[in-house]
Amino acid sequence: MTKDLEKLKRLIEKEDRSEILRRFPELSEEFSQRRRREGVLMKATNGIKSDVKLDEEVPVSVRNFRSAVSEVRSVRTRLRLSVSLFVGGGIDMDDALSVVKSAIDAEERFLDASEDVLSDIENADFPAILSISGPETVEVIKGTKKTAVYTIENVGRRKTENLKIEIDSDIDISLSAGIGELERMSSADVEIGVGGNESTESEVTLSALSQEGFDRIRIRIQVKNKIDLLERATQQAETIRRLTQRNVDDSSRGRGSSGNGRGGRRSEGIRNKIDNILDRIEEIRDDAKEGRNERSLNNRIDSIINSVEAFKNQVTSQREKKLDEVVATRVLLRSEKLIETLRKARDAEI
Repeated sequence: MTKDLEKLKRLIEKEDRSEILRRFPELSEEFSQRRRREGVLMKATNGIKSDVKLDEEVPVSVRNFRSAVSEVRSVRTRLRLSVSLFVGGGIDMDDALSVVKSAIDAEERFLDASEDVLSDIENADFPAILSISGPETVEVIKGTKKTAVYTIENVGRRKTENLKIEIDSDIDISLSAGIGELERMSSADVEIGVGGNESTESEVTLSALSQEGFDRIRIRIQVKNKIDLLERATQQAETIRRLTQRNVDDSSRGRGSSGNGRGGRRSEGIRNKIDNILDRIEEIRDDAKEGRNERSLNNRIDSIINSVEAFKNQVTSQREKKLDEVVATRVLLRSEKLIETLRKARDAEI
């Protein structure tokens, strides 16, 4: 994690905003994964506290670890905001670097605290403590099936037996074979299978329980049909349109061009293409609502996907001709998301 933050620091020092835009989503995902792992260790510290006698104090490692978790989560929130502001020109490089350095320091303190508390966990004696981790939202395309994997972990110091895995649901969901038992400080995976037969949104509960421990996770199941996904594609195309409009406005004032008016004309050409793409998506969405032939709709969606690919190529080529770098990168990233949504819409049933 600290290596990734050091890379981010160097990118900020170079003021390479477009590369920050490309890389930061991966760092944010890493933050989310780390947060889940921190939650598991927090449960283990509860076990250490339960093993402490009344006349004894909670180990310093537990207090330090909990403090480090609180600090690192707070700094990560500030970091997300600071990076967004820096890319958009809302804060200067020194302010952004200050927050990144704070994040690096907080991560290092967290790693030290984790090593110390893990040592105390190994030496403590407390019952099994169960923890479930996995995606809290599962999106399924109507007409397809989706499998999601969840990890059941025993962070306690004793083996748990007669472990039951249950799912409480009003929709059609399958659950893989049970686990039965878990050794201390070990884990196992279970799978849930969701059928996308009907467009719906519901919440299910996955539980792990035994005589020694219990945990559960609430999962939002979203089954999206073709119309749902075309609505999303419409919103994504509208966002791209707004981004390109800003570049047109800047170019008309002499920014993003060489001063001879060509930059503005190039930007207007890009804007015209996304306008056309947006109009076609809206037309297909409306036809889908009327129940038009799905094969015809899917062929038209494929045609739009090709148009978005061509649009991306045009943006890439014009970025090299002084099209605003940050705007171009935002447009390219959002265009990739748009293509992803259109492919899902093509594969989904009405």
